[in-house]
Amino acid sequence: MSTPDPAPPPTATAQPDSGRYADEYRFVAQVRRICRESPGARAALRSGLGKPVDRCERMHWVVAGLVPEKDRGYESERPYYAIASMIAAAPASQSDDKNPTDPPVPAQRSRTSPRTLGECLADAVDKGSIRESGAEAKLQLLTRQSTGGLHRHLPPVMRLLDSRLDIGDWVRLLADLRAWETNRQRVARRWLQSFYRRRLRTEQFTAEQADAAEHAQAPAAL
Repeated sequence: MSTPDPAPPPTATAQPDSGRYADEYRFVAQVRRICRESPGARAALRSGLGKPVDRCERMHWVVAGLVPEKDRGYESERPYYAIASMIAAAPASQSDDKNPTDPPVPAQRSRTSPRTLGECLADAVDKGSIRESGAEAKLQLLTRQSTGGLHRHLPPVMRLLDSRLDIGDWVRLLADLRAWETNRQRVARRWLQSFYRRRLRTEQFTAEQADAAEHAQAPAAL
């Protein structure tokens, strides 16, 4: 008797923390809404993909007013421009929703955190979108980059994530990009650890499912 292929362990879709990620959530939600409502604005945002802020002339009319005032300055603005361009360049299933309104900022802290980039890549491996060796190599490359190198190498990696990225994923990535300049090692460690932990959990789950199927098919003892 054949058994279906084991499914990966379920993962919760987390909402961003209303306190810790308030600025990031607000920015991402606004960009997603703009991309849904204005093809022209979306095209303008896509034009800055992978570029430094000084070469994003077409993006300014969309993004400049959305960046929190405390983060207005070349280095601190760059993560916002990068995220806006990547949201606009993502497939429609990633940047658009059937529900035209993003959920409100939650009033209480979620029990689960939005996924890190490492977790997003591990989940893409689970779904067969990318080979594990390829995902690992790209993640290792990203974690060795300076701020400028990270912004250059990140867009092609994000294009590999053809599974849906929810608002929490974009919010967490924006928070990590904001922290990269001063806390690169910490962010890189979290990306790598979350990738390997998610992969180990999947492997353990798959092994347990295989063992259960094997026991179910074994003939009963006399």
